[in-house]
Amino acid sequence: METTRLQFLMQQFAADRLSEPELEELQSLLEVPDQDQLIRVLDAWIDQESDQAVGVSRETVITTFNRVIEVDKENNTPNISRRPVHRINFMRRWGWAAAAVLLIGFAGVFYLLKNTIHTDTAHNTVQPGPADVPPGKNGAVLTLADGRQVVLDSLGKGLITSQNGTKVILDEGRLSYDATGSNKGGMIYNTVSTPKGRQFQITLPDGTKVWLNAASSIHYPTQFTGDQRLVAITGEVYFEVTKNARMPFKVNIDERCEVEVLGTHFNIKAYKDESVIKTTLLEGKVKVGNRSLPGTGAIGSNQSAVLKPGEQAIATDHSPLTIDHSPDLDNVMAWKNGLFNFEGMQLREVMQQLERWYDIEVVYEGKVPDVKFYGELSRGLNLSGIINALKDSGIRFRIDGNRLIVLP
Repeated sequence: METTRLQFLMQQFAADRLSEPELEELQSLLEVPDQDQLIRVLDAWIDQESDQAVGVSRETVITTFNRVIEVDKENNTPNISRRPVHRINFMRRWGWAAAAVLLIGFAGVFYLLKNTIHTDTAHNTVQPGPADVPPGKNGAVLTLADGRQVVLDSLGKGLITSQNGTKVILDEGRLSYDATGSNKGGMIYNTVSTPKGRQFQITLPDGTKVWLNAASSIHYPTQFTGDQRLVAITGEVYFEVTKNARMPFKVNIDERCEVEVLGTHFNIKAYKDESVIKTTLLEGKVKVGNRSLPGTGAIGSNQSAVLKPGEQAIATDHSPLTIDHSPDLDNVMAWKNGLFNFEGMQLREVMQQLERWYDIEVVYEGKVPDVKFYGELSRGLNLSGIINALKDSGIRFRIDGNRLIVLP
């Protein structure tokens, strides 16, 4: 591989100065069977362009490269075109004759990595720069049956407590339950809640795996008994439910909706500051019931729907259930995969996600701009890295402590 020539062409590509023959040459240089060799070239280019040593991990480089290059899946090769690698686009309606589309090329994304991600490779942490806000991280608050609260962020590996014959264990940032003892005191409940700027994973007593997004919670028994497994949630939660046909798994969604499960993978988004509840099925089978309409109980015959994999149930407080048969699953699962997916989102929706993940307050100093966003960014970036990308929309921002100010 002609390393120097490739680096030069990437720089020209980032500046949108490539001729058609040079574009074809870049395509040819990137079509190599040895991806490790390609990554080494990219690493060298980042080092060459950096003003200071920045520890961008090999995994981050590979992930970012694969996400910003259109990949020919059949041949597993990059597909470069004149507008090949947009990850964030913006569309305004300010009287333009045609929508202006601003694209971030892959070199621009590596510039973001280079200038906004400062990785401590020994501990895999992200350090904020001056006047910056670091990204969220793993952490939660466990509320025990007696009302005691345990902050899980700073605890090490090991036994947290025992409750009525059940051990509560923290291991590598994940909470689990060992219900080997006898349950003599009746059913007792725990609650795990994530504040803004935190996410967390739990394994419930039946083996069901649960992921909580920021500003979310789950309330559940320390042992499942009887003829059903009932939990209650708020916010956004992803489930991988252990199958047990004799004991159906049910999710009470903020007393507004209910999901009945046998064994499946699904995501629920039900934040209190959003009027819509979205239940998206990835695998298996669920029955969704709307409890918010007057006169409806739990799952009723007139206000319920059975989802197939790849479908999404949409419930509101005052409307019947509707089914989206082809939701954007990449958008739904982005948070769990460590990404922001802003596909088709208005500015307010984007700012809601940033408020939850960075634990900030967004302030608008003028009219909220009418702008839509398209694409993905890593949730591992400092807030300044996200803002640098969003600035290409023409919107101006200022970080002031824990406030993100949208300027007129």
